Amino acid sequence: MGTWFRENWFDILTIAIGAGTVLFAALTIREDTESRRVSNLITLTVNHRELWSKLFKYPELGRILDALVSLTDKPVTLNESLLVGMVVQHLNATYEALKSNLSVKADAIGEDVRSFFSLPIPKAVWENTKRFQNDDFVAFVEKCRGGSAR
Repeated sequence: MGTWFRENWFDILTIAIGAGTVLFAALTIREDTESRRVSNLITLTVNHRELWSKLFKYPELGRILDALVSLTDKPVTLNESLLVGMVVQHLNATYEALKSNLSVKADAIGEDVRSFFSLPIPKAVWENTKRFQNDDFVAFVEKCRGGSAR
């Protein structure tokens, strides 16, 4: 045993260093991935806040969140349509980040999507613009609207 070890010590050391390097790399990648997820979540949160803060600057856009608005009496305005479009793009970015496992899971996103797109203005804008979206994103939103996505 002593002779074998003296003859193979360098190979054993090389294997041990290689295994340690692989383990260190795996731990670093895992830590980096978690950091990236949190960073992406923070970015999405900042963008979400910036998007919805437009309601404070332009109170007339609050009609978007009115469940009793009549589109027959007053159709969707250009600014309302643009804001809902920005919400759709933000949701699409969030969906892609979640789908790619690049963000921390948002447990109630399905209910959030369902409640937003059940409102008259977002629903009307969505119906007019969903044809411009990726099929899998449309399927996700439609599943949420049906109440079966979480």
